[in-house]
Amino acid sequence: MSKSKDSGDKIERRQALQVLVGAVTLPVLSEGAMARESMPESRQSEGATHPKFFDRHELQLVDVLSELIIPADDHSTGAHAAQVAIFADELISQSSKKTQQLWRQGLAQIELLANTKYSRPFLACSQSQQTAIMRLISQNEESPKKLEEEFFTDLKRSTVDGYYRSAIGIHQELQYRGNSYVVAFPGCHG
Repeated sequence: MSKSKDSGDKIERRQALQVLVGAVTLPVLSEGAMARESMPESRQSEGATHPKFFDRHELQLVDVLSELIIPADDHSTGAHAAQVAIFADELISQSSKKTQQLWRQGLAQIELLANTKYSRPFLACSQSQQTAIMRLISQNEESPKKLEEEFFTDLKRSTVDGYYRSAIGIHQELQYRGNSYVVAFPGCHG
């Protein structure tokens, strides 16, 4: 979750994400994801200035939260560069009212936690304070009970989906090169 100097944690996290998501994401790329890859830069930045569901503050908050989940590292850029917040905005704008309510309340709960623990909005907190809040809300990821825990589960899923459907996630992180002719399959016998 954080940009710690311990590269061992990042490698394990990245490898786990690749195993969990990589094999599933590539075959199920949606038309929307493919369209977003080839979307002109001016349209991509339009999502940041004119969000469909979030207000600008919420979009910034989602951007920072998603970057804490998939930060930039030596291998590839993180969720911010992959425009995961814009992906989440599009996704949530088309989701059920229940999901939209979860996101609105979850983001409000993040702000409440930041104000309660650190007497400042989440975006004004230091990275270590932001990470501490993320650790708090991710504690029961397997069995969320509180609103903020349910929100974290949905946020993480959307972050991973958005990241691995972006050109950055597919090409930089997973190093997918597309279909190519292979003369031999080393290691295959038969």
